[in-house]
Amino acid sequence: MPAKDTEAITKWYDALSKNYDELYGEEQNKKHTQVLQVIGKREFDTIVDVGCGTGKLLELIAPRTKLALGIDLSIQMLTKGKQGSTSLGIQWIRADASHLPFQ
Repeated sequence: MPAKDTEAITKWYDALSKNYDELYGEEQNKKHTQVLQVIGKREFDTIVDVGCGTGKLLELIAPRTKLALGIDLSIQMLTKGKQGSTSLGIQWIRADASHLPFQ
């Protein structure tokens, strides 16, 4: 993604982070319910949520995994996620989805 687009997207989500869950929570909850139905009661070694935002889906899945990684471009979204899930052991990583820090 061009740096200009990345910067604009980052600024947008940083600004939106304070009210993101209030604005989109109901819509996101419906999606999270569908994901949970698909995965059932399975447990996982590792879960990686790319574009995790405030981490609400990770909060639901983290208790079933040894390692939960939340990746997002917006530091403000990650900060909000960290504040709400301190006891779940989620690791938060700021990265662009088109340039993930993995081999």
